[in-house]
Amino acid sequence: MLNLVRKPSGSARHLQTSARAAALVQKQKPHHNHVQPRPVIGGADVKQGRERERDVVRRTVKHVKRNELGVQLLSRELHSQIFRDISFPAPSKAFVRIAQEHLEMHGLDPKQGSVLPDIGFTLPPLLGSNIDEHFHRIGSQSAQPWLNIAKDFASNELPPKPDHWDIQSGWTKYHFLADGSSYSEHVDFPQHEGNAEEVLTFDVETMPTYHPYAIMACAASKNAWYSWISPWLLGESVEQQHLIPLGDTLSPRVVVGHNVCYDRARILEEYSLHGTQSRFLDTMALHVAVKGISSHQRPAWMKHRKSKETQKVHRAEAVEAVVDLMRNTEFKYDQENDETKREELRRLRADLEESLPQLEAADADAVEADLSSKRWEDLTSANSLADVAKLHCNIDMDKEIRNDFMKLTPEEIKDNVHDYLNYCAQDVFVTHAVFSKVLPAFLDRCPSPVSFAGVLAMGSSFLTVNESWESYLADADRVYKELDGKVKKRLIGHPKVAGKSRGVVPDEQVRLQVDRAHLCPPSSSRRKKSSPKEPKPKVFWPKWYWDLAKPKKDMPPGTLDITVRNRIAPILLCLSWQGWPLFYSREHGWTFRVSGEADFPTRFSQLDFYDPADDALQDMRLKGGFVFYKLPHKDGEKANVGSPLGKTFMKYAQDGTLTSPGDEAKDALDMNAQCSYWISARDRILNQMVVWQRGTLDLQFKPPGSSDEPQKWGIILPQVITMGTVTRRAIERTWLTASNAKKNRVGSELKAMVRAPKGYAIVGADVDSEELWISSCIGDAQFGLHGATALGWMTLEGTKAAGTDLHSKTASILGISRDQAKVFNYSRIYGAGMRHAVLLLLQSNAGMLPDQAQRLAENLYASTKGKNTHRTDLFGRKFWFGGTESFVFNKLEEIALSDQPRTPALGCGITAALSKELLPAKFGSDYMTSRINWVVQSSGVDYLHLLIVAMDHLVRQYGIKARYLISVHDELRYLVAEEDRYRAALALQIANLWTRSLFAFKLGMDDLPQGVAFFSAVDIDKVLRKEVDMPCVTPSHPDPIPSGESLGIADILDKTNSGSLWKDGRPIIADSLPSKASYQHDNGYEPPSCLIHRAESAAWLRAQATSEFPEIKHLALAQTSGQVTDTRISGKKRGRPLEVLKSGNLR
Repeated sequence: MLNLVRKPSGSARHLQTSARAAALVQKQKPHHNHVQPRPVIGGADVKQGRERERDVVRRTVKHVKRNELGVQLLSRELHSQIFRDISFPAPSKAFVRIAQEHLEMHGLDPKQGSVLPDIGFTLPPLLGSNIDEHFHRIGSQSAQPWLNIAKDFASNELPPKPDHWDIQSGWTKYHFLADGSSYSEHVDFPQHEGNAEEVLTFDVETMPTYHPYAIMACAASKNAWYSWISPWLLGESVEQQHLIPLGDTLSPRVVVGHNVCYDRARILEEYSLHGTQSRFLDTMALHVAVKGISSHQRPAWMKHRKSKETQKVHRAEAVEAVVDLMRNTEFKYDQENDETKREELRRLRADLEESLPQLEAADADAVEADLSSKRWEDLTSANSLADVAKLHCNIDMDKEIRNDFMKLTPEEIKDNVHDYLNYCAQDVFVTHAVFSKVLPAFLDRCPSPVSFAGVLAMGSSFLTVNESWESYLADADRVYKELDGKVKKRLIGHPKVAGKSRGVVPDEQVRLQVDRAHLCPPSSSRRKKSSPKEPKPKVFWPKWYWDLAKPKKDMPPGTLDITVRNRIAPILLCLSWQGWPLFYSREHGWTFRVSGEADFPTRFSQLDFYDPADDALQDMRLKGGFVFYKLPHKDGEKANVGSPLGKTFMKYAQDGTLTSPGDEAKDALDMNAQCSYWISARDRILNQMVVWQRGTLDLQFKPPGSSDEPQKWGIILPQVITMGTVTRRAIERTWLTASNAKKNRVGSELKAMVRAPKGYAIVGADVDSEELWISSCIGDAQFGLHGATALGWMTLEGTKAAGTDLHSKTASILGISRDQAKVFNYSRIYGAGMRHAVLLLLQSNAGMLPDQAQRLAENLYASTKGKNTHRTDLFGRKFWFGGTESFVFNKLEEIALSDQPRTPALGCGITAALSKELLPAKFGSDYMTSRINWVVQSSGVDYLHLLIVAMDHLVRQYGIKARYLISVHDELRYLVAEEDRYRAALALQIANLWTRSLFAFKLGMDDLPQGVAFFSAVDIDKVLRKEVDMPCVTPSHPDPIPSGESLGIADILDKTNSGSLWKDGRPIIADSLPSKASYQHDNGYEPPSCLIHRAESAAWLRAQATSEFPEIKHLALAQTSGQVTDTRISGKKRGRPLEVLKSGNLR
């Protein structure tokens, strides 16, 4: 049930503001730093834009709606359209008073709320009685007809696999008739009765050492099997770039595959600027969403699997041993003549025969027990097709043949092509079997059509590039090699390497550390005149020199291969940590040596050396009076540092903690800093599969109009796994992990190489503090009031200038910068504990002692998360109290610990491996961090899916020429026809308004803060980048890229005739609403229970707000006994007496 009260008919219109026209020309006032609107760039002068913003700030907007905590709400015009006829019960006066005292307790003043323009315009009509039903209906529209096609396919079996394959290039169709007969025919693409197949399970095989294109593929539908063979493999063509056609681009089609993004990149029709009606469903992504495993669980799962495999081997060995004994007994029986002994052997054989079925039955029982097990380790698996098939279908797969595609030649593959087609077809068969299991499970776990529609859209991402892509690859690699070459030259020219001594000069660090046992012998003694001429003694190179000079591929003999990544480099550079020299230990990694007499306070533990390779270090420790410590590692003292020249040590080089006497180390560290991104991403970037438009392949790009325009255009299909983590976040190794362009990072301009073709623009936005707002809104839901919790109010109304935003508060507690504080805040919201905060503090300050870090972390957590009761007899549970975020974490934990955790917005369920019934209850084994992280991040995925579905609806409804490009967590980008760019920007703003409103509605609040209603800015650009005014200048890209446009809601309304989505600018008619009869009980929609997150009593709210444990006990006693109590939040002025009702609630 909705748990709501209907407003009187007609009241919505009465509440509309009369200041609408004035609002349309006003810019939104920036109210806190992280959502500050950027000035319009390109066409308007930046200085004038800033002056206009300051002018807007000076204006006072009167008659705006505010709640009891000073949070400005939507204009009544917008409110009446989104929350029409809907009103939840208002929070009681006691709830409001507790919220006000809670904010005061944490130094937050509701009177300091921001003043924003009262934006109002006519929205597209809702397709339902409320915002939730609206999304259900437009989600269903976006999901169909692909959802029904997929369901039908999952419920049907495939025809029998062919016994024989026709070896011919292109597609071959294999018909299987009802009487058991079969035949095959050549077809241009998979088709049934003259039309392209509407659903296929599809798999391709490639030979990556030769090229990335498919050499063969198999597909299956409900009607037939298909095989495809590349002309290149059969020797019919020297052209490698053969893409696989699937036929008609205008008819809806579902393609099912395991890691299907890999297969999609080999399909011909997908390389099209205008897109197709094909949608891709990934069995791997569906598995991850329903039975995936979190990173924290993986070690325990690996240990459990290894134990199971060992037990399985032992059972098999036992059966094999019995069989061997039976054979041996049989042999002896045949050879034995003594009748008495023959009788003994006969009895022994009978006993063995009797025990064998028992052993085999025990093995079968063990397998059956695994299948019905209630341990979480037995209900999850890794993500490979073999692992997933075993888990969901109990199918065992042999994947050894896959290695042939990596090792063999095309001729060898061709000679056994039947075997390889059988292998490919088996993958298709198993993928369909898995699909039949995981699709129904996903639809049960994520029942909203919005979730399915969002996954479909994200599986069709694409990127457009021109010839600047090839220049980028060449320039980045050239600059990297130049920088690397300079440092390598300096290292090779080092006296210990290039000098006559070749490393034998008795420098302490080199002698003791590098080559203790293989130093060259001393020079020869003087010869006597009378003696015959003696041969010169042989000169020996030390081992470390031999290692540098040993033969390498593509290098002349004797070439020294020495870089900053060699272990010798830090020694040659004489690196020191806080002034103490570095030494490498095989047991402990990189360490630093301190004189035993030095006064050196440190948080590190002294080291002992037990590995024989570290004997020299142990001698220095025992005989030389030295002390050794590990270099700090981001994962704590138990982890070893692999290289002190890695990117994690750059900050230490910059602050003087890591030093060297010469310029070589500075150059090496600078080179590492500049090339760190390119070194880590180079192979992934160079291996991006780009398909270029050419004479025989039309990608639908317009031909260049002049020589000044790009002459070459191509498309990249990112390898996006639409649900790659248990939180359903998408993952992709290159584009979703790319950093923003930085002036000292080679190749970091990667994203800016994605260019909008002629006649198009890239339109998108970043969601402001997405997951922080979602978390705070969940906490506010206990009161039913936006900004009721300290975290909620800081998120909505806090400002950097006043020091009242979350990041400023954390920075003041820890004594760090505001930017550094963001890391602490987000990790805490995701469920990280105090130990993680201690590690972060120690990483940020090498000189900080553990006790100091522990105290700071305790202060931070006491102020934010609060203290914990650690007992369940008060209010029926353990809970946090007294902190700015106590309300939030209590609610997040309540959701995570519920019997069936579901996200508040779309009701998506948690993966089986994290479900409460399968996890042990003891601390440390319940994976609470992963479960809280799931609530937050999975809700963030809901937010993205809602945005995508809302955009899809508006694009279709109003004929906007826009196509989904890519999304990176909280960023969303579309490729839009230039003439529609402002309409697309308005559609994004409306989609965001609807999405935020849906979250508020599902959390029991019938209004929305004005400050989060719209994106702070929508970017309209010609390249893909984080900000439109980023020049993207890097060492490999010295030329700045012209700025794009960045528009706030007021600017967009100005450019769309006061908010029209129609191409001709005509107004949207607010009264064009569907009749109630048209949306009642016709689409499977069930009204939600929106008040389930509202607190049951004021006593429970006060218990979370207070900082004193005795008050909690007093409140719990008052609630259970029904006594009248006079209570207040500890530390504040005494509030009014609270009357305890018979129900136990306070008022």
